[in-house]
Amino acid sequence: MAAITVQNFDGTILAAVDTALAGATLSGVTVFKSVTVSTSEAQAREAQFKGAIPRIIILYNGTEDSPGVDGERCCTMSIDLLIASKVDPAVDESARITEIMRLMNLAKNAIEESPPADAIGFGDENQSHRSGPVWGDLDITPTEEAKAPWIACTQSVTFGYGLTAATRH
Repeated sequence: MAAITVQNFDGTILAAVDTALAGATLSGVTVFKSVTVSTSEAQAREAQFKGAIPRIIILYNGTEDSPGVDGERCCTMSIDLLIASKVDPAVDESARITEIMRLMNLAKNAIEESPPADAIGFGDENQSHRSGPVWGDLDITPTEEAKAPWIACTQSVTFGYGLTAATRH
């Protein structure tokens, strides 16, 4: 039987993202008053509108892996960043959109500044993935769905990593 080693790269990448977001500052002031990790979309959506603001929730979506050319495993971990803050509603939504985009850009900058060390790029003749973060779609939640005066958005992001063998998950 082959030796089996457990390496929790998903856990270390999530912890690195959490640390980067919790440590995000602007002019010496902490940006996010609350950073939470969740695996439940329903729980994350509900928690998004409670507690200290602005808040960010890291929603772990899972990991896909596929065989590489030399017996290694090529993995792609997917998360969503859910950000919520309060901005007084107005006829013109530009202030709300500006604020949520400012917060998302601060989150991106924090992660880009301190990317997870375990995230590495991979590639073969069938696929490639850079180490990450690889930013996906951004979705701003309309005011009526975000329970005014809340404004919220969701940003998808993926991270790649490799396992040296199929038995090293």
